[in-house]
Amino acid sequence: MSKRKQEFNLKKLDGVFSYSVFSGFMLSILIYTGIDASETGIALNILETVAKTLGSPSPYLIPAISILVTILEFVIIVNSILKISEHGYPGTIVSGTGFFGTLAVFGGAMGGIQIFTYIGIIMWIAGVFIARISD
Repeated sequence: MSKRKQEFNLKKLDGVFSYSVFSGFMLSILIYTGIDASETGIALNILETVAKTLGSPSPYLIPAISILVTILEFVIIVNSILKISEHGYPGTIVSGTGFFGTLAVFGGAMGGIQIFTYIGIIMWIAGVFIARISD
């Protein structure tokens, strides 16, 4: 059996929708758990914890690795946005409905506001519908 590489196919609108839902889900988890990724970043916190556990050989190693990880993440995000923009308006709409629909669903579920959950589900349905008719 061959192993399939698990990644989102951004060449199809279904993959764009899945990618945007996954991105919205990850942001929802960060918001719900209260992890502040804006100040130091998640990767830096993980690297610092590992360095404290293992004993870092150099005080400059963690910031250097953090800078490399940040640059790599930035390149991946830009590449994803460029691939999504190749679809034009349908790609933008499908991506927006997936991402903001996920935020609405989780925001409504966590806040106990059912209307947001319903709005998010309607956004998902619209995104899937547009992805199906546009591909």
